[in-house]
Amino acid sequence: MAAEFHLPVERFWDLYWRKRLPYDRREMTPEEYWNDFSQMAGVELHNGSLGRVIALDSSSWSHGDPVMVEWAMRVRDTGIRTAILSNMPLSLREHLDAIHPWIHRFDYRVFSCDVRMAKPSAGIYERVLAGLGVQPEASLFLDDRPDNVRAARELGMNALLFSTPAAAAAELSDRYHLPPLEV
Repeated sequence: MAAEFHLPVERFWDLYWRKRLPYDRREMTPEEYWNDFSQMAGVELHNGSLGRVIALDSSSWSHGDPVMVEWAMRVRDTGIRTAILSNMPLSLREHLDAIHPWIHRFDYRVFSCDVRMAKPSAGIYERVLAGLGVQPEASLFLDDRPDNVRAARELGMNALLFSTPAAAAAELSDRYHLPPLEV
C-alpha cells in the first residue's frame, strides 16, 4: 500500500493510523478517509485508485492466523462462549464476512464500524461482555496492542498482550486452562 502512494513504509503507517479510529467507527466514509490520507501524504488519488486502495486495505487485513482461528474454534467447541472484537471499517468487515466462514462461528461479534465505538473505549468491551453474558473477571481478552489490553484490564478483564501463537501458548493452557494452542 505504501507503494501505491509512493511513500516510505514508515511514513505510510504514520499517516495510516492518524485518522484510522474515526474511520473504523464510521465517522468517516472511505472516500473521506483516503482523501484525507492522500492530502496528508501530498499525493493525488486518480480515477479508479480509490477502489483499488480500499481493496488493498481489505486484502491486507484478510489473512487471519490459521493457528489462532483453529484454536478459537476448538475453545468454542469445548462449550466456552467466544467473541471477536475488532476495530475495522465497514468495507473490511463486509469483505471478511464474504471470504471467511469461520468469522461467523463466534458466539458474539462486535466490530467498531457496526457499533460506532472502538477499542480502547470502555463501551466496546462492555458490549462484548454483555453479549456473552459474562462478568469481566470471567473473560479473557487477547490483543496485539498494549493500549487495548490495558483498557480491558482496567475493566477487570483478564487480558493477554498477544504477539505470536508460540509466545501465547504456555500462558493460555497453563494459566487459563484452555485447550492447548498447537503451534
